Amino acid sequence: MIGFCAAVDAARGEWLNAAGLCVALAAALATLPPRQRRAVILHYLADMPVQEVAALEGVPDGTVKSWLHRARTALASQLDPNEVPDV
Repeated sequence: MIGFCAAVDAARGEWLNAAGLCVALAAALATLPPRQRRAVILHYLADMPVQEVAALEGVPDGTVKSWLHRARTALASQLDPNEVPDV
């Protein structure tokens, strides 16, 4: 298993700097409100369905979907796919 921080640039067929990607992702996740951060980690990194995240958090499915949408928007504004910091 490679892990969630490893990525391949499909256009060039090259491995990206996985450590730099992890640092950038961790820094961006740290800026999210706690519930959005937990939702992103549980849904995207732990592969938990929205319904399970909602049950765990004690909220409706739609609330989790809203958190994920807001988190993706915030992360997209912070993470530039063309800039992976060197570590």
